[in-house]
Amino acid sequence: MTLSRGTIWAVPIHNGAPYVMPKHPIVPHSHITLAYDVELSDWSPWVGVEFPAQMISQHWNDRVHAIKFAFLDTIPFQLTVRHMTVSRIEGASPIESTKMILDSQPQAIEIDDLYRLFRIQFGKFKEN
Repeated sequence: MTLSRGTIWAVPIHNGAPYVMPKHPIVPHSHITLAYDVELSDWSPWVGVEFPAQMISQHWNDRVHAIKFAFLDTIPFQLTVRHMTVSRIEGASPIESTKMILDSQPQAIEIDDLYRLFRIQFGKFKEN
């Protein structure tokens, strides 16, 4: 069976140190979601494309912790905030990160290299 609808996300293509130390116990698979419930045929030219992204700030509350990213506008993105959920508590959903980022004050990211390289992938989204 061929998957024709799914999620487009960008995954880091390095095995280096964590971006930042997680604030909560559940650490999901690292990725930036670019679009949900899309046709593979519409996005297939993008699958495998690599691009740099810059960490802008980190945000957290008592439920979720996320990093806000910036990347070129030429990279397709259909959501509200370019981000990666770093960690969450039991019962919290990673999708809470968007509202939390919009409602919170940014915190500095204290690491030397704020840039990461990502590769675009397509598949069926499974939350961990």
